[in-house]
Amino acid sequence: MGIDRSEATRIARLCLPKLIANAYASDGNDEEVGGSIDFDVDSLSNQNVTSQSLCRLWAGMGHIYQLTIEVPSNQATKHSIIVKRVVPPSKKSRSMGDERKAASYLIEANFYESLAPQLISEHGLSIPTPY
Repeated sequence: MGIDRSEATRIARLCLPKLIANAYASDGNDEEVGGSIDFDVDSLSNQNVTSQSLCRLWAGMGHIYQLTIEVPSNQATKHSIIVKRVVPPSKKSRSMGDERKAASYLIEANFYESLAPQLISEHGLSIPTPY
């Protein structure tokens, strides 16, 4: 089970502006880091994004991938993100164990969507961001 290149590119387009902004912020000055902050994410194509499966999740319910994004610029800057993609079986074919695992993933997703943004803004924590 791999991640489709168009899906990887969609995720990269969502994440790239934040990655570039964070590169500027962590540098502490106004010099360009990792390409222009005004980079047009729509110019990112499937050829600019590669994926590698790092590991499989519980009972094969997905994978964790590393996406490498090459920003088309004169410096050919690369960024890397980790993606956890959960794909539980259809409800019709789930066992009791599958139901428990799927519920656990929903709780985790709810944490990242509801609580994580507040923890990031109030305490400056480095927590994954859902997309």
